[in-house]
Amino acid sequence: KYVPETPQFLFTRGRPKEAQDVLDALSVMNGVKATSGKFTRVKEAGGDDTEAATTQGDPAAGCRVWTCSAIVLCPLWFCTALGSEWFNWILKILLANGVAHNSAYRGLILFNTNELVVPLLLGMLPGNMLTRHARGVLVITCLLAASLLLVLAALVDLRAPTALLIPVGISAGYCNIGLWVLVYTITPSFFPARVRGTGFGTCVLFNRLAYILGPLCAAELLKLRQALVPAIYACSC
Repeated sequence: KYVPETPQFLFTRGRPKEAQDVLDALSVMNGVKATSGKFTRVKEAGGDDTEAATTQGDPAAGCRVWTCSAIVLCPLWFCTALGSEWFNWILKILLANGVAHNSAYRGLILFNTNELVVPLLLGMLPGNMLTRHARGVLVITCLLAASLLLVLAALVDLRAPTALLIPVGISAGYCNIGLWVLVYTITPSFFPARVRGTGFGTCVLFNRLAYILGPLCAAELLKLRQALVPAIYACSC
């Protein structure tokens, strides 16, 4: 009811009318013109229109597209995950800077709402905004996240009051999660359908590597100087 079958699946199962109905519904939802008439470009073996146009007769084309996308996106996934590892140490940093326990834990609750609020806010954006302006939105979010982390590092180093530390920390957290959600959202569109699962899985592999290495690095940085944690991870944004 809420998640219909794909038009390709319906067409290849001999249900073209239902496939057209799904396309019509999606076109209304996204504000674009639906494909009408016969499904002349749907392939029985699977694959999307872009892939059929670029890789048919040239299997190496799909591999080249996958390789170029992976070269750019895998480091991006690694850095995005690494740049959010300071989340795990924010409570310790706040307490070490003299923030009262009650204030620190209240701030942490607000801080952790980012993983709920940010995806909801991004989901409310116009349907074509992220696809049309993905790079611009990504660059702006990166700059905001890095800037706020550097400001947080300076405040930590100066032992700024609670009224500054907590709001800046929450804002930096929101920007970091926004960056992660954007990367997660736009990545599949850079891979042809035939290798989309492999490409996305490879990116997630680099993401997991960052989640393994991040805490190890952060723990050592914390021993040297607390401000180094947000400062170094700002460079990963």
